[in-house]
Amino acid sequence: MVNGSEFLVTGGTGSLGSRVVDHLRGAGREVQVFSRRGGEGRVRGDLATGEGLEAAVQSVETIIRCASSTTSTRQVDVEGTERLLGTASRRASRTFFPSPSSA
Repeated sequence: MVNGSEFLVTGGTGSLGSRVVDHLRGAGREVQVFSRRGGEGRVRGDLATGEGLEAAVQSVETIIRCASSTTSTRQVDVEGTERLLGTASRRASRTFFPSPSSA
């Protein structure tokens, strides 16, 4: 569960997301990673199903969406982003940054 982190990065274990996480942490920021793979500093979840979203956005200020899928594009990139935005709006996350899926 996220406890007062400044940032939540979805897809934070992927190519783009891991660079974003490294940059933010290098700047001294508190970052949680939302990923299908759990682990230390990560919130386990899935944008395609919505699993883990409520806990992930509970107390973050800024969400950076880097998650993407080459096999489940609609479920992750479109529907997953809609789920993420809906959940974040109910939890009063202040800022949302989508990233281009092709990055």
